[in-house]
Order: sequence, then C-alpha cells, then structure tokens
Amino acid sequence: GGGHPFVMRFRGDGPHDDPRMDVGDLMDVGPGERFEFLAGSPLGDLELAVLEYLWNAGEADVMETYAAVGARRRISVNTVGSSLERLHRKGMLDRRKVSRAYRYRPLLDRDAFRSRRVVDAAGGARALAKSGLLAAFVDLVADTDAAALDHLERLIARKRAERQR
Repeated sequence: GGGHPFVMRFRGDGPHDDPRMDVGDLMDVGPGERFEFLAGSPLGDLELAVLEYLWNAGEADVMETYAAVGARRRISVNTVGSSLERLHRKGMLDRRKVSRAYRYRPLLDRDAFRSRRVVDAAGGARALAKSGLLAAFVDLVADTDAAALDHLERLIARKRAERQR
C-alpha cells in the first residue's frame, strides 16, 4: 500500500530549528510533547492501522496489536512488532516494559496527528504563515465557528504564557 510522507521529531533536535513560536506550537498536545512533522520517511498502511488501533485501545503490547491488526492482514507477529518499534523510533509511540514485553501507547492523539498532517501537506508551519494560508484559516474559522475562534484565542494566550515562564 501507499505511504504517507509524515514523520515527526522533537523540536530543537535539528541544526536549523527556530526556537520562536510557530503554528506547530498551537497544536494542543501535552506538556513536553511538542512535535513537528517533516517530509521524509513515510508512514505505511500498517503503521497507520497500528496507530488507529492504539488510539482506540489506549495501550497494547505486540500480541494484542497483532490480534487486532495483524491476524486479519495475514502478517506475522514479528511484522507487527517491527511496525511498533519503527513507530517508537519515529517518536510516535511511548513504550514501557511490563514483565518481559513492551506496552506501547501513542504520544499524539488522533486529532493532533491529523492537524500536523494538514500543516505538513501545506509545506510546514512557516510556509503556512508566509503564504497567507494561516490568515485564511483564521478567517474561515471566524466566519464559521465563533467557539473555535475563542478556543484558538485561548490556545494562543496559553502558549504565550508558557513561553514567558
């Protein structure tokens, strides 16, 4: 199957990262979970299916994920385990050892992941701002959903307050 050209990495781990706030900072993720997506290694269909399962389950080990995703695809337990490991290395899953097995959980919720895919598809946060798409998005939100505009305003205020600490 086809892949999706989205990968994320923690902000600040590259030589060209700008520490100033960008659109990615406005995405609603937990403390310490600020990510940005980069064009690069695509997410395959299996990785997306594993993410979907984990978003619904919350947390699972290899065997649980295999039972839910791998068995119907007629792929091996090892293939599912490799997919979980790749997602972990890409920074998309957290894992903790329980007895002799790892349990995995997504670091981003489904909505934050989708939001970042949209930002990346538009060329990244800086391209969004430079091209006027960010302003157009705010205009669209303002014209269609006052509550969402209020939520966006609160997110901006919260991010500004966090940066001042």
